[in-house]
Amino acid sequence: MIEKVLINYQIENIPIEVRTYEKGVLLHSPLDACEGLFFVNSGCLRVYILSPEGREVTLYRLQEGELCLFSASCVFQNINFDIYIEAEIESTIEVISIAEYRKLQDNPAFVNYVNDIMARRMNQILQLLNDILWNRMDQRILNYLKEEAQIQESRELTITHERIANHLGTAREVVSRVLKYLETNQQLVLKRGKIQLLDES
Repeated sequence: MIEKVLINYQIENIPIEVRTYEKGVLLHSPLDACEGLFFVNSGCLRVYILSPEGREVTLYRLQEGELCLFSASCVFQNINFDIYIEAEIESTIEVISIAEYRKLQDNPAFVNYVNDIMARRMNQILQLLNDILWNRMDQRILNYLKEEAQIQESRELTITHERIANHLGTAREVVSRVLKYLETNQQLVLKRGKIQLLDES
């Protein structure tokens, strides 16, 4: 819970709103007001951007115990991301409002904590850019499926080709073709509505 994080920085009595979202619900979009800091109490959030053509690209995911800063982007000068935040599974978050977050900026230790998170998020985005520029699509898809296996805690994944395409910012037809290639190489098995990752030798 966020209270445990705040106590580490000698911060108490901060109003916190608890919200629960069903799978697939959009928590934040560029049209929404700047709400504050989102702390994931349980579940998993996906942070993504949308191309002018309507293709989604996942920037990163937020797991239990992680903090989302871009939902409070109006506080950060010269940072303007048109991002979307979606609940990948049923998720409960705790929200610190913008007004309360501005007060926390008087605490140097907490500011350093937030800056460290921001640096890690930017590093994730740079790694994603490197992945898009230099990795082949088969490797990108395989990396994504391995990450998904950790989230689902299973090597048999319940996932559609469309969902993979949305995460990686490509077309469903491309994903289907590459998955067939990976199956031919005995790296996975395609089933109806499922993908079975094979053990690495």
